[in-house]
Amino acid sequence: MEQRKEIRTAVFAPVEVNTGRLTHHELIQDISLDGAYIETRRTLPLGERLVLSFTFPSYQESIVLACRVVRNDTKGIGIQFTDTLPDKVIPQIKGAISAPPA
Repeated sequence: MEQRKEIRTAVFAPVEVNTGRLTHHELIQDISLDGAYIETRRTLPLGERLVLSFTFPSYQESIVLACRVVRNDTKGIGIQFTDTLPDKVIPQIKGAISAPPA
């Protein structure tokens, strides 16, 4: 089992998930610099390659990233980015991770 390398933070962002065969809309529950957890009732096999399209809060341009499924459970999937996050998004994720709880 793969272990997370980065701390994740809650974002609750809508995401378009493309499997190459179909596209569906889900919700990103949390995100880090190297992956995310997506709430879904769909079963996707480990290792499946996906393309995600989403906007990060306060960064209104669409982010399109390739990724692969590294975990699945009854509530969703854990994915690892195989593309690099846009440079402008990285400080926002780091800032959200280090921000004190409201």
